[in-house]
Amino acid sequence: MEELKPCPFCGEKAELYIEFEPDVGAGYSGYSVRCRSCFARTGIYTSEQAAVHIWNRRAEPESKPLTLDKLRKMETPQPLWLEEPPHGDMTESRIEPVLFNGICCGKEERACWVTNNAHRANARTDVILAGKINFYTRKPEGSENNGSIN
Repeated sequence: MEELKPCPFCGEKAELYIEFEPDVGAGYSGYSVRCRSCFARTGIYTSEQAAVHIWNRRAEPESKPLTLDKLRKMETPQPLWLEEPPHGDMTESRIEPVLFNGICCGKEERACWVTNNAHRANARTDVILAGKINFYTRKPEGSENNGSIN
């Protein structure tokens, strides 16, 4: 069985409970998970695995492209996801994990990163501003690429 995550509300430890209802069959009706500190809890489920799975589920905000301002302020190096639209021989967008190395200043500002192949690449910041290249902290929704940042 998967390990219980801490409470999503207060961060404290949670526990699995057997829910007793004397009027139901053998004297219990199912399982729930509760926080030991703030008493947040799941509903009642017929299996331990279901209660734990529901407790461990976390809603994540939509992965949106990082703004140029956020990229400038980011501590580097930083693992990110790069989305590149079709160009040249490419027929569809490419999404891949990269190591973002920051915004480099020179004759013109550029975003600099390293791909998994250690191939260095860069793009002018106006290309990022135009949305032609996007960086994300998490893999964008709907992407089929199975690459990994780790």
